[in-house]
Amino acid sequence: MSDFLESAKQKVGQAINRASWETQKRLRINSKQSELNKLKEERENVVESLTSAVMLLYRQGQLTDAQLRKYCERLVEMERETMLVSAQLEQIRAEVYEGQQNAGISGMVLPGMPPINPFPVPPTPPTPKQNAPAAKAQQPAMVPCPTCGELVRAQALFCNKCGTKLH
Repeated sequence: MSDFLESAKQKVGQAINRASWETQKRLRINSKQSELNKLKEERENVVESLTSAVMLLYRQGQLTDAQLRKYCERLVEMERETMLVSAQLEQIRAEVYEGQQNAGISGMVLPGMPPINPFPVPPTPPTPKQNAPAAKAQQPAMVPCPTCGELVRAQALFCNKCGTKLH
């Protein structure tokens, strides 16, 4: 009987170790996802600033490559950072709990019960082709330009056709 209790105690300890490891992994995934979201948001802000600056210079007839270079350099830098953080995030997601492999001990499984994963990884969202109606619903609303009538994004700062400032 004491062997059974010792074995049960050991397996409970292993389950606790695995749950702790899974929690730490989830925290690291959430941290990287947050970092990735911030980079994407910053990139969107830079793209919007770039668009505003280019349109303003275009309307004023003062568009030069030197003025655009700093925006483009930052965008390239942000794309590199985004790729790096995305790769780090995928690396964390791909990690597998190794536990005490050296001791030859597997995860806790009770007779007649399947193994339990307390922190399952959520399924990967469908690609746009798999969920086309939802993708259409997420597209930005389009509104006509008050000057020329061209359809532009509701959040656009300038009309792509005539350059009128919208907001």
